[in-house]
Parts: sequence; C-alpha cells; structure tokens
Amino acid sequence: MAGARLASLGACVLGLLGCGSSQSTQRVFDGHVVVGPYVEPEAYAAFAEGVYLEQRGEWDRAASAYRRARARDPDSPGIAVRLGAIACRTSLEAALDEFQTSGFARDYPPAWAERARCLLAQRDPTRALEAARRAVMLDPGNPDANLAIAQIHREQGRPELARAWLFAWALGDPDASAYRNAIAEQARLLGDAALALLIQGIGERAKDEPGGPDADAAPTRMAEWAIARGEPAAAAQHATLALDADPEDADALVLALFAASLESDEARFAELLVRARASATPPEPDAAAWMAELLRARVGDDAAERWLAAHQRVSAP
Repeated sequence: MAGARLASLGACVLGLLGCGSSQSTQRVFDGHVVVGPYVEPEAYAAFAEGVYLEQRGEWDRAASAYRRARARDPDSPGIAVRLGAIACRTSLEAALDEFQTSGFARDYPPAWAERARCLLAQRDPTRALEAARRAVMLDPGNPDANLAIAQIHREQGRPELARAWLFAWALGDPDASAYRNAIAEQARLLGDAALALLIQGIGERAKDEPGGPDADAAPTRMAEWAIARGEPAAAAQHATLALDADPEDADALVLALFAASLESDEARFAELLVRARASATPPEPDAAAWMAELLRARVGDDAAERWLAAHQRVSAP
C-alpha cells in the first residue's frame, strides 16, 4: 500500500486535509485551480515539512513538524491523522487517541482508513476490517481502505472475497486505475494472473483515454468501458454492434458473454457460448482476462487457470 499512501500524503499537502478556518484560498494543482480552506503559511510549511520527513522515515522530526503545524491549526483533522500514523509505530493506544481527535468521530474518511492501517499493522484484523469498511462507506474510492480490505480477506484465508473486492473496485471506480500497480500486486499475491492482467489492461487504457473512449472508438472498446463502469446493458449493445460488423470477432464474443452473464440473460449467454465454442480465433490478452474472470465466477478457479494456460499456448508466437 506504499504507493497509495504516498499519493495520499501528497494530497494532504494540497489542502491540509481539511482545516478549521472558514476562509478559503486558491491553489494551482495539475493545471487546475483548487479552492480549499485557508491555511496559515506557517502551518502549511510545517505540514509540508512533516510530509517530507515522514516519507524519509525521520519519524521524530516529522512528528515535531506536524505538532508545529497543529499549534497553528489545531482543528485540522489531517494533521492529527499523520500524528496518529507515526504514533502507531510505537503505541496503538496513542495512535487511536490521535485518530479520535482527527475527526474520526466526525466521519472523516482518511482517519478511518489510517486507523485500519494501524490496526492491521498491530495485528488486529477484526477491528481493522471494521475501520476499512467504514472508510469505504464514507469514501468508496479510498485506495488505502480498499487495499486493506483485500489484504485482510487474503491473509484471513478468504481469497474469493479478496478477489471479488478488488474486481468490484477496479470495475466500479474509474479512479482505481491510478492504483493499478498496487491492485495488481494484491492479485499476484492471490495467485490470480487473470485479475492482474485485467487490471493492467484497464490501467493502460485509462492512461490513453482518461475520460473514457470517445464516440468514434471501436465498439469493443466501448463495451469494455461500459463493463468497467458497471453498465452491462450498454456493454451488450456495443458488443452486439461489433458482432454484427464481424461475427468472428473473438473479443466481442467474450465481452458479449460477460455482459449477458452480468444481466443474467441465460438465453443470450447460451447462444453466445455456442458461437464462442465454434470460434477458431483466440481473443486478445485483455479479452482473455475478461473470459478468465467470467469462468472464475461461473465455474471456478481451476477453469479460469486452465483457460489462461490454453490461451497462452495457442497465442504463443
């Protein structure tokens, strides 16, 4: 979760993760003007110093910088979250006290997510899972919380729940592609090559088409994005257009099967399955990953792994 954590720290510097002042200020970030709460320059500078020192592993100096920031901005929940994260290295109770004052009681998602990370590090997975779920309920895209839930399920011997959670997050949250490496690592630890391949494919397309494909994109690409956004009806429509244009399009067949399964349209699924079995053309790697996930959901892990192995054999140069 290191990548997600560093990204979160960078976001903290932008707005100090919520401060007590009712004033506001503007900052330029990534070419955009961001309006956020006013932060005294001294508090902002001290917090930025703390983030820098924390990333370097200089915990005592980072805590000292955060405390200087809090002296200037005592109501900032973001400052207390970072102090809690540092305290967790040596004292769970001290960390929990910080998270409580950080806005934990005011439904502040980063406090719940960091509390989950702390409890997980202190080998308390039950309470960690509760905190992570609370963070996701408040902020469904929180990367630390989503990754923590998958990790807890995996380490507690529930790989099917870990896989389902990662899959749902990757498909349902367009911003999840920014954390594709961390998600792929969790998939690797699960021994799930199909999920890792699928996540990587979604991430690569997100880099090329950050807002999604335009209206002139290929129907198969539109079908993939529709599935990723949880819109199986739209996916079925685009995949059908692709099949109408080329009945032998193996990628379109896979995506149409996936959409029919999501819609519980068993008649359509059976029709497409007959066509897929008669196809002599293997799908591309991305579509092969979708097919593996479909087999995993409907048949089981063994079927998915056998499909991937067979696909690799027939696709090898």
